[in-house]
Amino acid sequence: KYFSTSAPVTPGYLGCYNDVDAASDKDLNLANTNQPAMTIESCITYCLQNDYLYAGLQAGRNCYCGNSYGKHGKALDSDCNSKCAGSITETCGGTLKNSIYSRKHVS
Repeated sequence: KYFSTSAPVTPGYLGCYNDVDAASDKDLNLANTNQPAMTIESCITYCLQNDYLYAGLQAGRNCYCGNSYGKHGKALDSDCNSKCAGSITETCGGTLKNSIYSRKHVS
């Protein structure tokens, strides 16, 4: 009822969001890594270890972290269509598009 049937639903997934090329204005700009075997889990873990609230995957192998997201607006979920470099069954954003995930809060 609440989820789109066009994309698999992954816990913590918040949607596809626009980004920009300028390093000074990235949507998630507090930490980043580029991994040849990037997966959703590895990006979320990287951001959690660095104590950030959100993880954004982009272009299959880039991971960005921050404590807020969405300053460049929401994109269509279909715009986040790059397969993760480390798992072709997962989607890791797109060209200047971030697949945004939230960290899991422990109460």
